[in-house]
Amino acid sequence: MSNQIVLCDIKAFVNGFNSGILVLDQQLNIVCWNQWMAKYSGLPAEILIGQSFEKQFPELINHRIHQAITNNLAKGLPSTLSSILNKSPFPLYAQVRDTSERLHQQINITQLNLSSISNGPYCLINITDVSAARIREQVLENQVKERKKAEQRLLKRTDQLQAALYASNAGVFRYDAELEQMFLDKKASELFSIHAEAHQNCYTKWKDTIVTEDSLRVVNYIKKSLEEVPGYQLYFEFRIHAADEEIKWIMIKGITAIDLTIQHKIINGVLVDITQEKANQDLLREKEAAEIANHAKSAFLANMSHELRTPMHGILSFSSLGISRIESASKEKLETYFSRIHESGTRLLYLLNDLLDLSKLEAGQMKMNFAQHDLLGLVEQAINEQRARMEDLEISTECCYHKGETQAEFDNVRIIQVIANFLSNAIKYTPRSSKIIFSIQQHIDTLELSVKDYGVGIPEQEMDIIFEKFQQSSEAENGSGGTGLGLAICKEIIDGHFGDIGVRNNTEAGATFYFKIPLCQEMEKTV
Repeated sequence: MSNQIVLCDIKAFVNGFNSGILVLDQQLNIVCWNQWMAKYSGLPAEILIGQSFEKQFPELINHRIHQAITNNLAKGLPSTLSSILNKSPFPLYAQVRDTSERLHQQINITQLNLSSISNGPYCLINITDVSAARIREQVLENQVKERKKAEQRLLKRTDQLQAALYASNAGVFRYDAELEQMFLDKKASELFSIHAEAHQNCYTKWKDTIVTEDSLRVVNYIKKSLEEVPGYQLYFEFRIHAADEEIKWIMIKGITAIDLTIQHKIINGVLVDITQEKANQDLLREKEAAEIANHAKSAFLANMSHELRTPMHGILSFSSLGISRIESASKEKLETYFSRIHESGTRLLYLLNDLLDLSKLEAGQMKMNFAQHDLLGLVEQAINEQRARMEDLEISTECCYHKGETQAEFDNVRIIQVIANFLSNAIKYTPRSSKIIFSIQQHIDTLELSVKDYGVGIPEQEMDIIFEKFQQSSEAENGSGGTGLGLAICKEIIDGHFGDIGVRNNTEAGATFYFKIPLCQEMEKTV
């Protein structure tokens, strides 16, 4: 049988292999190149058969595989090369040649001796694609590396957390609702002055340290939290008796869960000593209150200086003019001087009266004489007192009410003061030939009065301060205002009636001032 016939039989046999088969003769010529090799190299057997291996693959001459092939032909030594330790030598690709990474290859080299073929022995090279296995190995390697990194990060974070908890006066606890068991770590035990091991139930001792006034609230809050779905976050502050009888503030912060091993509802969390923070908060509140009081005092004195100086300056100026011109001025001129002095004096008197009323109201020294009165009658009285002023401006009034629903218990002297102020402001900001509407409404337990005008309204930024001392609307066209105390006094009077006062802008135009007072009061009370 000729050498060619035998080799043809071998080629036909190896073409069915699901791996690469390459056979070299003693001169390193390629005598067999199966279909698998042709498929993944892109080089057909017709081109390579009979060609020199070294000329076809010169880049492999200094590669380990070349040494393994020559040793095999010369000495018969078998070899196994893996791409895990060596770069894949043969240019074999899963897709188009040179456009993707080479296949990961495991190469087995063995000597082939055929008694029927001369010029032996031959070198048989078997190449297996281990790409999938290599990818799986890499995935596993990456997973192992990531797990080790995660474990290291967890250990580091655990150490950091333990250090942070200890430094921040925080202790860890675990509460089992089913068994009423409370387990505290060392730091938590120190916070509550409880001598207990980490595995020891100290619920009773823990609860006994809580201040009596807070104990029931803490227990109920924990119970309510456990009624929520697992994952509910709880936050609560309470007081405890420390070992030295000092009162400490403790913050409990935790999260509800289910212990799957025993199917019990539990809470895991931390207990933090916030005593110092509470003390700092109290100091900060006192500091802020002092600063606000000091600022209010400064603002009050500044406003008072201005309000007192203006009428006083008018009195002194016109009296000086009158004195200096008493011989030369006409009777009409002197009358003008006296009128201006009278106006300034009247304004100064109003200011002093307002200040006196406001100081009494704020100090709780204003006596409220509650009795049954008709609010409608006070509205009519206020309108009559300012009728001449409204007639000059051609302003009309209207009063909306339900008969029999206008009475309540109040101090009529003080309430008419509020109504008169509302009406005076409405006249001041209402355009000529307009209307002012009064409305009296009885609710379940209150009586409401509102005064609606069609003027310029109140700027939104002034809504929250309009009832403060020395505040006047910036929308006053003529610049003539009162003392800036009227609405502040109104608020104090309504507060003294345990009522509510406010203002809202109308949709169409203007603003509506209103107050609500209870239908029934204690018949006589000093506020």
